[in-house]
Amino acid sequence: MFIAYHLYGGTEILRKLKTGESLSKGQMTRNDTANDIGEVEDPTTTSALGYGVALDNATHSTVQGVGNEGKVTVDLRADAIIRARLSGGATVGTSMPTLTNTVQDTTGLTISAADVSASEMNSGTVWRINPGGQSSETRIISEDTDNVSIVVTVPFSSIEVGDTFMAIPQSFIGAGGGAFQLTTDFTEIDGDIVSGTGVAGATANILAFGVDDSFIDFISHEHAMGADILA
Repeated sequence: MFIAYHLYGGTEILRKLKTGESLSKGQMTRNDTANDIGEVEDPTTTSALGYGVALDNATHSTVQGVGNEGKVTVDLRADAIIRARLSGGATVGTSMPTLTNTVQDTTGLTISAADVSASEMNSGTVWRINPGGQSSETRIISEDTDNVSIVVTVPFSSIEVGDTFMAIPQSFIGAGGGAFQLTTDFTEIDGDIVSGTGVAGATANILAFGVDDSFIDFISHEHAMGADILA
């Protein structure tokens, strides 16, 4: 993850904060809620009162000595738009699954595929992948039937046998637009999970490309410097 831009323009307001554990560049941060001692740490399912993305690496140590005070650089601006790669699971770097249509549908409403995720992605986004990994038509998911089919709100052009698609639980509005599940190392977004799961926020953009190079731009609603204003 990294800061792509700011909702209201301008540049970062950078500060170094003390850490309660070691952090890596690109990880989300949150308040150390377990100890409540004024430090930041990795999140779990929430980044409550966090400061967005860690902008550098920070090593935390309790060993006595000079230079052991762990500090991480963060952006104080709550309007930071974070860009995160879409992972095909909880593990960072996982390729997104593709859906290969098996039944022709000239109405363009139903994608039939045994590899439809078991995670309910109603209100999420699905797009057709062109040769070369580029997306063309993008639609909202109205009905997701595990391992069987996806129905969309507005028809694609005719869906042919062998057409390939990608589906994610995120969108701009509704359940798909309000939460982002982090991977286990807190650096990417899990694109194969139930809509509405994870860190509270809002979608700013969906960069819909291929299985390894699709991204979400989002804003956190849990930033310590104004989360309630942006929520």
